[in-house]
Amino acid sequence: MTFILCAINVPPAAAGLPVAAKCEEVADLHACHGSYPTGCSPSGGYDAYLNYLKNQLIPPPTAAAPPTVLTLSDIHNLDHVIPPQLGGHSNNHAQFKDLLAQNGEGKVFSLIGYLYYAKLSGAESSNCELAADDAEGTNVDYHIYIGFDPALAGKLRSKQALSPEEKKAITQTSVIVEMTPHYRAAFEEGVWTLDALKQVVGSQVRVAGQLMADSEHNVSGQNCALGLTAACWRASIWELHPVTGFQVCKESSANCAANSASWTELGH
Repeated sequence: MTFILCAINVPPAAAGLPVAAKCEEVADLHACHGSYPTGCSPSGGYDAYLNYLKNQLIPPPTAAAPPTVLTLSDIHNLDHVIPPQLGGHSNNHAQFKDLLAQNGEGKVFSLIGYLYYAKLSGAESSNCELAADDAEGTNVDYHIYIGFDPALAGKLRSKQALSPEEKKAITQTSVIVEMTPHYRAAFEEGVWTLDALKQVVGSQVRVAGQLMADSEHNVSGQNCALGLTAACWRASIWELHPVTGFQVCKESSANCAANSASWTELGH
């Protein structure tokens, strides 16, 4: 891939872009996403454009038009085009939307790696601050860590004990992908579950989804691409979000080629 680095003096966001919304007591994900394209919060103090991207309903990929595969090297190259002013505690994603779009944001790509870990996200403005009120987290995102070390993945598959360094590597070397409740309800209800993900931890996976820079995490205490620290917990702010396809390698070697016939849909 070719990545474009532009000047950082980007014009302010144009009129007509998504705006943040205030809300109280939203009943469930259907009430949330049926009424609020950017989610909402009691204060309305969130990045509306970022949330708008997170809440897209993009059709699942098809065999006739498989997404381009990104490598970990591609992700690292994309890190170099992130303006230092982007995100963190500034709700300014729209200010840099053209630069990010030129580098692939909003397009669907795929990523081949290993499922290291999956958990429920907390209450977030993108989901109207709804809480994970059941074991499957019906109203919240699934926060999924995709790594690239086959030896570490093998230990996870066989449930071997991990060293402190390996436990830290699970987060610090992973690319985050997120299954949103809005997308799951629309396309994979009852199929993409947290339990289904936990059953294939350590497996090689092929994930498709919208490329997006989750700019709220662009701070040194979170984004390891800004410099490895004891606190950072993600390899990059670039994510596949929402996930639009999730397949598991069923070869005994746990090493499928991109065009292998052994990829199986999660939950099937």
